[in-house]
Amino acid sequence: MASKKLLLWQVGDNTSLGQQTFQDVVLFPKLKKALTALNKKVIGEAIEQALEELAKDRSTLHPVITNREIYRFIRNGIKVSVKTGKKHTLSK
Repeated sequence: MASKKLLLWQVGDNTSLGQQTFQDVVLFPKLKKALTALNKKVIGEAIEQALEELAKDRSTLHPVITNREIYRFIRNGIKVSVKTGKKHTLSK
């Protein structure tokens, strides 16, 4: 009887989740896809800024404060600034 190894979790370049290490808690490919789908009229630079803000290291904050901050982002959105022309800036 041949034994087979079942791969339950994988990180690195070949992972379908997009994690580089086990410590990565934000699944960037899935989050970016969801943000893009929810914000169809928003340009890529704004999505990238929102991703950075969502994934910001909050490990030194109390968990309750972190949860409130993320909840506010979900409820109110994330304010980003992008250049729309030579001197114009769009904040949303």
